[in-house]
Amino acid sequence: MQQNGNQWTYTMKGNIVFGFDTAKNQFSVTENGHPIRADRDTSKDLTKPENHSVVMLLINLLDCGYGFNTITLEKTWQTGHSPIYLDVMIQNPDPSNPEVYMIEVKNMAEFQKYTNANDATKVKQLCSYAMQEQTTSIASFYTYDFDKDEGNFANIFCTDLRKVSVNVDDFYNRWNKIFDNSDYVSFNNPFCIQKKVLTYSNLRNIYANDTKILFNQFLTILRLNSISDKPTAFMRMINLFLAKLTDEIYQDITFTTTDIHGSVFNHTGLRFQYVDAESPESFLKRLNELYKEGMQKCLNKAVIDYTDAELAPIIQGGDKFKLMEAFDNLRLKKNNSFSFIEVYDDTTFLENFAVVKDVVQLLQNFKFKYTAKQQFLGDFFEDLLNTSLKQEAGQFFTPYPLVDYMVDSLDIESQINRNLNQRNLDFVPKVIDYACGAGHFIISAMTAIQDNFQKIVTSPSFQTYTIPQQNRLKTYIQDPYFWADSLHIVGIEKDYRLAKTTKIATFLNGDGEAEIIAGDGIAKFSCPEYAPTVLASKSTQIEYFDYVISNPPYSVDGFMQNFKKNGISATSKDFSLLTGGYNLKDSRIEIFFVERAAQLLKTGGIAAIILPQSILAGEKYNSLRTFIYKNFRIMSILLTADITFSGTTTSPVVLFLRKENVQESDYEILIHMSPKYKTPNAAKMKGKEVDFLGYEFSSNRSKSGIEIKPASELQKLAPLTREFIETGSISSTLNPAFSKIVKLSDITLNRTANYCGDVYPKYERPINGGNPLSNYCKINEWKASDFSTVPTDYLEIGDLKTQIPSKRLSSNRFCKSGDILISSLGGIITIAKGDFMLTGAIYVLSSFNSITERNFVYNRLHNTDVTEQISALMDGFKITYAKISEHNLFNNVLI
Repeated sequence: MQQNGNQWTYTMKGNIVFGFDTAKNQFSVTENGHPIRADRDTSKDLTKPENHSVVMLLINLLDCGYGFNTITLEKTWQTGHSPIYLDVMIQNPDPSNPEVYMIEVKNMAEFQKYTNANDATKVKQLCSYAMQEQTTSIASFYTYDFDKDEGNFANIFCTDLRKVSVNVDDFYNRWNKIFDNSDYVSFNNPFCIQKKVLTYSNLRNIYANDTKILFNQFLTILRLNSISDKPTAFMRMINLFLAKLTDEIYQDITFTTTDIHGSVFNHTGLRFQYVDAESPESFLKRLNELYKEGMQKCLNKAVIDYTDAELAPIIQGGDKFKLMEAFDNLRLKKNNSFSFIEVYDDTTFLENFAVVKDVVQLLQNFKFKYTAKQQFLGDFFEDLLNTSLKQEAGQFFTPYPLVDYMVDSLDIESQINRNLNQRNLDFVPKVIDYACGAGHFIISAMTAIQDNFQKIVTSPSFQTYTIPQQNRLKTYIQDPYFWADSLHIVGIEKDYRLAKTTKIATFLNGDGEAEIIAGDGIAKFSCPEYAPTVLASKSTQIEYFDYVISNPPYSVDGFMQNFKKNGISATSKDFSLLTGGYNLKDSRIEIFFVERAAQLLKTGGIAAIILPQSILAGEKYNSLRTFIYKNFRIMSILLTADITFSGTTTSPVVLFLRKENVQESDYEILIHMSPKYKTPNAAKMKGKEVDFLGYEFSSNRSKSGIEIKPASELQKLAPLTREFIETGSISSTLNPAFSKIVKLSDITLNRTANYCGDVYPKYERPINGGNPLSNYCKINEWKASDFSTVPTDYLEIGDLKTQIPSKRLSSNRFCKSGDILISSLGGIITIAKGDFMLTGAIYVLSSFNSITERNFVYNRLHNTDVTEQISALMDGFKITYAKISEHNLFNNVLI
């Protein structure tokens, strides 16, 4: 720098001079006396802090070889009524490659604001510049950090975006919202920009705001490419996640790429990325290789595929048989793992390549595999799941509030402490979900166990454990989820797509070593899928796990075909509940999941299972109830209504079962009941049910599938359930609106010498006792032959109040004038005004000894204590359509 009064000059490369006038606070740049090209001179005003960065940028550009005549300051375009101005534009003078670099310069504070990808207004300023020239290659924000003496870039590589974008908004929407921060000026030859190949050290940690951007941008990619099949798109995303996580496991390795001209290039770094200028074939083959490795490593599944290195010797050797075998395998047995759209020709291949490329570039810069749970990463995955994946074949993903209730209700801390007090070095509880779906129970159980390790390490009892135990606990704190391996956490899922989903979920929640089996949860223990796992056995009893936590499928048509195909029969003795031959119409798959729980659990182990409420009293579940009574102690049950799950109105029951050889049913259980379960047809029940559950499913297709409430009654019930499971009692007062402790025998009805009975959780025997209706009358006794003129007027349940007949239908149920008519659905009890033909859903009480006795019964049937009995004795799959059986009405309602 040279000074002459207020004038300072800086000369570089002999003939380029920067002049600074401290009196006017301006600078100038000349080459051989000619000023640098500028459409206006505002950028030379040094009173503006950003122009100090302009000076540093110009020095860097010229020093790195960019020609003086390639640079334009304050480049101007006329748009509409007002011009727009770009601080610095660089244009390649080579007519064969007239690419343009655009740089908008900011001060440090502005740079941080403008590089917030979510601030569309600010980022679109840069997008608007990029749209002004057809050959724009890079658009950048720039600032110079004078404290650190370094330039900062936030780049958008524009070539591909510029080709497909029709306006600024479209450009911004298509951009993946991830700035490239490389200094392409200092580390490349002029106009020869080469993106660096990503290495593992380049990966960014992912944060909550990033996941929001990723989620929204993934949906934008689908929308811009008219991809409406979200379930398929989600599974392709899962496959990409599996490839991405496999890449992070192996980290940097040497690989090759091929460009469209066939030239081969060697690289060292991560394989899950798009490398500039590589051909679509090179890119997609590398992804397929990663996916194949991931399927083998993570799910023990061999995917048919061939690398170029594997095919080369077959082709060169001229072995026609092997060549045709490879061709047939690829043609017939190989699925396109990354086909977001259907690929059937060159055009659709390139269209799909563009989508895959966009998604990979969306993900490639971020690290997804962590050794500790990243909650927002799990939330991001859950948003994808809720938005994209259908639920079929009896699968209903369990909402996390219900999952957490079930897991938090288990005596996990007590189990760990018991193991520690017994001086066991392997004190980690062993958990299995044999129908794990998307992995909700697996993730929640892992989190609960890890949290309990943290609690135990900070407790006074920690010092009482052995030194090896203490050291192992410390390891589990320093390296969270290190313990969550194939010996302690097992998931089974028949749908291989969901098995992959669960495996990805375990990675994204802090672990990837849990055993996830793509197989049938009720297969033979000797089946091939179980062979490399702790489940492998020739026996029908494993008795290995401390906890079975699951929401198994129910009412699945055709599952008996699988039993038959897999050699499971009454004579194979895999399940004691399978008797006789194959009833191919039997859909009660749930009963075998309950028996499998007994086969998996240690004595004293606990099953927390969601089942349909009809298992409590439905006749087709008589054998299952008998099995439960003999093999489990029912510790607690939770009953909710028909909005518990999305996609089904079946009302569930959550059973907490301790594996014991039980000889009697005269023991206490803890019962929790939701508001809508208790009074299903009362007004405004949905809102109360939502408050109880703590979540609500969205009916808006544009929103996430579930809205979690900040607090719920269900959260408060988990500690009570856990205390009861641990001690058999509750130290605090229960809220009678939701909970009660009763003897199992008191809510079990219809027992016989050979049958354990039906369970009715709401039932309470009247304090003053009473007599069954069978003591007063007969039920449904009339036949057509009892009438001189057979009634033809027909009543449905909806006709009971008015007794105005409906359209005539055929029925074998009749009433006579004066009989008592009762809706099997409850609520309507009336006296027949004439002789009618009736729907079978209306019960008829007749043949009273006198009118007085009939009136007595009729009046008592309207009393609260009796209507509550009727309500308590209703059962069925759907609580809002539950009905009382003829037997229960006639024999168990006491008046």
